[in-house]
Amino acid sequence: MSWNKRSVFAGLVIVLALITIIRMLWPDGLITLNFTNAPLSKVMASIERQGRVRIVTNMPPETPVTIIVKKVPLMEALETLSVRTESDLRAVFIGAADKSQVAAAIEDVKSGKPTEKLAVAWFPSMGMSFGTNVPDPRSLTVRFEPGDKNDLQSALLQVAAKSGIMAAVPRDWNPAVSRTPKPSTAASMVRQLITSSGGQVVEGFLLLNRGDGGRYGRGSDGQGAPDGRGGGDRGEGGRSGGGWSSRPDRDGMNPDWIAQRADAMIAQLPPAEQPAAKADFETTHKIWEEVKDLPDDQRRAKLEEVFNRPDVQDRMAEREAARDLRRSPEQREDRMRRYLDRKNQMKAAGKGS
Repeated sequence: MSWNKRSVFAGLVIVLALITIIRMLWPDGLITLNFTNAPLSKVMASIERQGRVRIVTNMPPETPVTIIVKKVPLMEALETLSVRTESDLRAVFIGAADKSQVAAAIEDVKSGKPTEKLAVAWFPSMGMSFGTNVPDPRSLTVRFEPGDKNDLQSALLQVAAKSGIMAAVPRDWNPAVSRTPKPSTAASMVRQLITSSGGQVVEGFLLLNRGDGGRYGRGSDGQGAPDGRGGGDRGEGGRSGGGWSSRPDRDGMNPDWIAQRADAMIAQLPPAEQPAAKADFETTHKIWEEVKDLPDDQRRAKLEEVFNRPDVQDRMAEREAARDLRRSPEQREDRMRRYLDRKNQMKAAGKGS
């Protein structure tokens, strides 16, 4: 082999090696996992490396996880992990005036204990689900509307409602927002609001043990109790309490903001799927509008009537089927066993009455 050919060959080897190193250090954002009874900490570390994100949880790091996915989007991998660990998933932004306060807030999450030191803004999805893809709330476009208040916590509350992200700042840190944010993604807007207020911000995802948060929400989609109320104590000004899973109750929800979130989610769907998704949301939105002002007993009765409608049952079955695909065989078997137990109990109660 001549010197020139050897040089070209050596150059190609170097280029290929560099490409391999770049792929290892800067993955393409798609997630591949192949773990059987692996510690949760190891699974999380793999997602963090591949997706270039931070994950914080209050679950024991040694929690065994079995999960196999190949080249899926980040949100699909996180949603599958959430289902497998029976935890609630949140995209979270934690801000404060200095890094030490941010670090303290992260430790609060890991401890699993609620804290009254933080104002936590988050709204449930009210069952909104469109298409088969799992939306990333950080990427939803938010159009900010100036209101009666121009403080940071009120602004974060609006962004949370319009996107589904969770934002937390110290309750005693609430500077004025001097400039109305321009339309942007939820992530960009939250970072802008906090940093322009002179603060520090850390973003990532929370995996919340449902043993602590189960009374607040049913699953990682954030759908709350059947009557639409949040489970956490409602803080001053409609803000949530200190729990990471708590949220404002239905009286603190602006229906126009929730509708804007639905529009932003639908806008990310393929054009062919958007008309059906819009019709689906309009039906759901109409239901909540009809029951929101009813007394508790009448609201529950009305919702039970609505949920028993064949068309609503079909939509719920479709969503549950998509979620069921992410469950392990053992989880599906356990879910079926609990379903049959409930049916038998209802049948026995009917015979006894």
